[in-house]
Amino acid sequence: FTVHNGLFTYNQTQAPFAFSGRDLELGFTYSPADNRYDGAMRSTAFTADLPGFFLPHFAGDLSTELSVFADSITLHKFRADAGRHAVEGLGAIRDLLHPKVTLKLSAHSDLAATRLGTGPIATAGVFSYSAEESYRYEGEASGRDLVTAYAAGINVRGRVLLTPDGARLANVAATSPEGRFTGEVAVPGYRTLAVQ
Repeated sequence: FTVHNGLFTYNQTQAPFAFSGRDLELGFTYSPADNRYDGAMRSTAFTADLPGFFLPHFAGDLSTELSVFADSITLHKFRADAGRHAVEGLGAIRDLLHPKVTLKLSAHSDLAATRLGTGPIATAGVFSYSAEESYRYEGEASGRDLVTAYAAGINVRGRVLLTPDGARLANVAATSPEGRFTGEVAVPGYRTLAVQ
């Protein structure tokens, strides 16, 4: 399936979008007592281009189980798997006219995605988004046996905060055969997220 030249309209704002995928499975049942639709969606080779949103591009397999109400959506579980990167969780989207998103997430990836080195990295925390306040992610992050241009065998953990103003790692503890680091790391001006 393919959707081109789409246009989201929300909170008096318009944003373009495009979707495509294969092997789409989509099914819903209606509960008249609660005016609610319960269903599930799965697709392989799913791609989404959302240039006006905090996650402008995604490519991978997607699955979700959800309930759709008149003014909100409950995500009972979802998983997006892009090979070296995967994220899963649950949450809700409230007030669909002025969306407010809250998601409890866990994710894993490879340091290679940042072009800083290689090795597995993981995080678990809470993501929130609203048109008024943009996005915010706060949680725990860790990496093990990482390799960079300067050192190998690096193990690191800390708390991560990600907003449009930048990324910040607090309470960082990193060890490697070359030594140990504790402190805080800040990356200002972090504006968009991309999963490829």
